[in-house]
Amino acid sequence: MRFRREGSQVARPNQNKESNPLTLIISILGCLLFVAFILYYMFGRNIYHKAPIVMNEARLTQITDEKRSIPITEKFISVMDNDIYYRETKPVDGTSQYHKVDILLLHGAKYTSSTWKGLGTLQLFAYYGYRTIAIDLPGYGLSKKANKPDRDQIIQFFETLTNLLNLKKVVIIAPSMSGEYALPLLLGDHNVDLVGMILVAPVDTNKYSKVQYQKVKIPVLLMYGEKDRSEHATNAKYWTQFIPDCEQIMVGKAEHAAFVGNPEDFHKDILHFLATKCQLGANANNDNAVNSGIDSNENYNNDTTDFYDDDIFAYEENFDDYIGWFDENNQGYEQFEENNYYDDDDNYNENEQ
Repeated sequence: MRFRREGSQVARPNQNKESNPLTLIISILGCLLFVAFILYYMFGRNIYHKAPIVMNEARLTQITDEKRSIPITEKFISVMDNDIYYRETKPVDGTSQYHKVDILLLHGAKYTSSTWKGLGTLQLFAYYGYRTIAIDLPGYGLSKKANKPDRDQIIQFFETLTNLLNLKKVVIIAPSMSGEYALPLLLGDHNVDLVGMILVAPVDTNKYSKVQYQKVKIPVLLMYGEKDRSEHATNAKYWTQFIPDCEQIMVGKAEHAAFVGNPEDFHKDILHFLATKCQLGANANNDNAVNSGIDSNENYNNDTTDFYDDDIFAYEENFDDYIGWFDENNQGYEQFEENNYYDDDDNYNENEQ
C-alpha cells in the first residue's frame, strides 16, 4: 500500500506538466491586456479628443513674453445709450492676411473683461491671428453704470455692438452668467454675423425647448469643468446635445470657472474648435484685417509711448498695477477687480455663478 501511494504521488507532477500550455496562454493574454491598458492610459485621450496638429502642442497655449507684448486697446463704446467698456487685440503682423473669424468674449458674474487679459486669452488668440474683443457686460466692471437690457433687447444689444465694432464672422465665448446674453442670440432670429458659439457651463439652457436647439445651424462647443457640480453644467450637457453640430468637452481638473481652473487646456480646446469648425474659406468676406488698421506690412510697436495714451486707455488711476501681469497660477485679478471696480455696496454674491 505504501508503494502504491508513493507511486500515485510521483504521477501528479506529470499531470501538472500537461496543463502548462493552458497556463502559458492565460499568461500571454494577461500580458497583452496589461500592455493594452498601458497604451490606452498613455494615448487613449488622443483617440477620442484629437489635439491640434498645426503647431507644437507643448507650446500651443504657453503665454510667452512675445504673446504678452501684444498691445491691448481699451475703450468705451456707446451701445443703446449706455457706455460699454471693451478690450481689443488685433492679429499680429503676418496673420491678418488670412481669413479668420472674429472672437467676442463675454464673462461670468464674478469676472469682467480683465479676466481674459489676466489669463492671456486676448493676447493668445491675437497671436494666432484672431481679432479678439472682450467686453464688460452692462452692470459689471467698468460698464457698471450701463443699464442691463431685458430679454427682448438682447438681440438689439448684440446687433448694435457688433455693428459698431465691425465684427464679422464672429464666434462668441460665453461662460456661466453670460448665457443670459448668448442663448437668445443662439436660439433666436437676428442680424448678427454669427458663425460659431462656445458656451462654458452657461445658465438658462433649461429655459428653451428641444425644438429650438434642434434648429441651431452653427457649430457649438460646450465646455464644463471636471469638478463642476452646478446645475448649470448638468442642464447644459443635457440640452445642448440636441444641437445638430455640438461638441461637448470636459476641462480636466477645473471647477465651474473652467477657464481659471485649467486655462491651458481651456485655450487649447478652443483653438482646436476654431481651427476645425470655424475656418473661413480663402474667399470669405471678412475684411476686418483691413478695417482694423493692420496689414501684413504693419508691425506692432512695443514702445509704450505709442499705444499707452489717453486716447486708447480710458482708465489710468491705477494703471501701473492694472496692466501688471498676474503670477503663474493667474491669481490676484479677482482681488484687484474688487478693490478697484466695486464699492462697499456692491459685494460679490458667493452663491452667484
